[in-house]
Amino acid sequence: PLRRQRQMCIRDRLNLDLLLNQWQQAHQMQEISGFTPIYEDLAVVVNQDLPVAQVLGEMEQAGRPLLKKATLFDVYTGEQVAADKKSLAFALTFQANDRTLQDKDVQKLRHKIVCRLEQTCDAQLRS
Repeated sequence: PLRRQRQMCIRDRLNLDLLLNQWQQAHQMQEISGFTPIYEDLAVVVNQDLPVAQVLGEMEQAGRPLLKKATLFDVYTGEQVAADKKSLAFALTFQANDRTLQDKDVQKLRHKIVCRLEQTCDAQLRS
């Protein structure tokens, strides 16, 4: 049995060039910005059965290219939202590679994100 295992290991060869090429295609490097990011939180109320992944996808599309990261940090169901709803709170990171963002830049993007969520996810901004 040991000899058979050794033969199997020797017989199978790896094409390292192919593996590295595929890895590089899947893991493209991105430039690191030297400009300060802006962090904001955003909470929306959506239907209980709406997947978080759908909300994140809509946020990422609406916030491109300056929305660098959106992370869910809280899901709330309870007295302050309707029984068939949930509140999702996200930490957002905005950053440009070529300039320092101004508050007006982020406010435009935030408005665009909220409008997109209202249209596609029937979301309401939570105050």
